[in-house]
Amino acid sequence: MNPTEANCSSFSDSFCRSFLLNSVDQPLHDEILASSELLENSQEALEADFRERLALNSDAILSARCKHFNIQGTQPDDYLERVMIVSSSQKALTGIRFFNSQREEPFIDVWPDWPIDSLCDLTDFIESVRKED
Repeated sequence: MNPTEANCSSFSDSFCRSFLLNSVDQPLHDEILASSELLENSQEALEADFRERLALNSDAILSARCKHFNIQGTQPDDYLERVMIVSSSQKALTGIRFFNSQREEPFIDVWPDWPIDSLCDLTDFIESVRKED
């Protein structure tokens, strides 16, 4: 499934909830919840990041990435940002990345549209990906 502008809010909202709120101690958590301006600014920044990820799917950028990394057997579409359906209520935006732009250090960037509250959530996600292979 290809990501669209319509997916933007659910991904950025869940990121705010999981990273900005669930990963901090309780007093700071309460302070952040009380600061709607901080949340709005974070939401706007995350939505801009989501749009940048959508831009990676342009034909020109896909071709440039494929040419730059020059990995045998790859096609431009291999570099697409994709929405993976994890369950009926969960999706994840995924895409190949390279640590420090080094082709020898690939990884898959995963941006879930649900808050990650525990290591168990990540384990469940990994298992669902393995089932698709």
